[in-house]
Amino acid sequence: LKGSLEYLKGNAKKSLKLCSEAQNTATRNPGDEMTSIHHAMYNSNVAIVHQTSGQYFLAMHYYAHALEHIENARKECDWIREDGTNASGDGTMNQISVKQVLYNAAICAQKCGNYAASCECMLRYLEMSEVSATHPFPWLHLAESCIGMHAAKKRGDSTWVNGSNGKEELDSALSDSLTKAVTYLTRCMALCHTYQFMPTFYEQLLESARVSLAFVWLEISNYASVVHLADLVLGKDLPEEDSEKAGSQRLRATVRIYACEAMSLMGNPQGGLKYLPDDLDDVLDFMVDTNKPRRELKEAMVASVSHVKQLMCTLEKAH
Repeated sequence: LKGSLEYLKGNAKKSLKLCSEAQNTATRNPGDEMTSIHHAMYNSNVAIVHQTSGQYFLAMHYYAHALEHIENARKECDWIREDGTNASGDGTMNQISVKQVLYNAAICAQKCGNYAASCECMLRYLEMSEVSATHPFPWLHLAESCIGMHAAKKRGDSTWVNGSNGKEELDSALSDSLTKAVTYLTRCMALCHTYQFMPTFYEQLLESARVSLAFVWLEISNYASVVHLADLVLGKDLPEEDSEKAGSQRLRATVRIYACEAMSLMGNPQGGLKYLPDDLDDVLDFMVDTNKPRRELKEAMVASVSHVKQLMCTLEKAH
């Protein structure tokens, strides 16, 4: 409890120290048959602290141990339920949510670039959870992992995205990443539209899903759909909150590149140019040049404008 309070106060080092003390206390009695549950809770808590501190690879190490101890606990005590809940001899409850560990591990694995593990954890989470029918975020996360696997294979980095796991859904995501991404994004967008008055958070998810789907359509040469999705994204008003506005501007800048390229590939560079205004500062004034990914995006947009203008000049000369 003290470790949790220190974690909430942002004191990661002290939280880790208190978690370690709790672990030592829980293992002092060799006859305690719930030791595996205690180990699982300890590893899960430590993983969360490391994850929020940006130490994703270290966090994944502890998530793996947490899931291993949960499995051991099931073998030791046959009354432990699928979600990790069990009743001890004195009637009290020991609980660790397997679903929550899987969910956190899926997010963390994606941060590490381990997209196959991220997909596996999220799919297992959805099998155990009821949110699959109501919440769009897990489906967006799955789609992003599939896109990550596709990008890794495209650049020749297949370290973590190859192999069969014996599960049909996961094997399908591994072998045909873009097709599964379309399926997951379609499910995400459909769930976002189930609300008559869409919550702000769902509007953000819908915008992210549309931009991700635009990338997928561009990769599989469905250029008309790319332009349609770009028009949907750019046709919406920007959020009023500054924190939300910055994220939306990044997505809009990205989808402009997709739409410009799609229009050019359809033989309409003039139409593609309208998505990239001459004054890029109006579009990219939120970007900080010291941030490498944003700087690269800005440079890509400038290059796209130059490419489209050059292509237009070439076509005019040909005529």
